Amino acid sequence: MGEKQFKTVLFGYDKEQVDKEIEKLHSDMNVLAEESKSKIKQAQNIAMQANALADKLQKEMESIKLELENLKKK
Repeated sequence: MGEKQFKTVLFGYDKEQVDKEIEKLHSDMNVLAEESKSKIKQAQNIAMQANALADKLQKEMESIKLELENLKKK
């Protein structure tokens, strides 16, 4: 982000220009906050899917182990 240059007036900076820039910055921060929330929710969903798949694979591995043990007994 580049440095914003404000016009100087007799006593400080142009208030309207500064107010507009602050409003824009607040708007940008709100957009970023919403995007962040969305990305966090996506990551949580992916983590839940990964956990479900890991559980499924664990059950399948246990089932295969039991089948192998049964085959060895024959």
